[in-house]
Amino acid sequence: MSILRVDPLARKPLLQWIGLRIFEQAWRIGYQRTRGRLKDMSLFYVWAGTVIQHDLAHRYKHSPQELTPARRWTNKWKARIGRPGIETVA
Repeated sequence: MSILRVDPLARKPLLQWIGLRIFEQAWRIGYQRTRGRLKDMSLFYVWAGTVIQHDLAHRYKHSPQELTPARRWTNKWKARIGRPGIETVA
């Protein structure tokens, strides 16, 4: 889900964006039916956002601003767990 939301290459026109949201919702429903209700995902999202930034940093070394949505998304989740000072990949 984090890749679909914040990877700069995953930016899509509105219709495709809506399709990705439907896919995400269907994934959640399927997962919850099999494994139970998803609880607080904040720590996982912080980890996923940090990994995405790390993994994509080389691809965007000439235009690091492309990773700004990933940084914002990750920092939003850090704030929710009360850890806004945790560093992310720049």
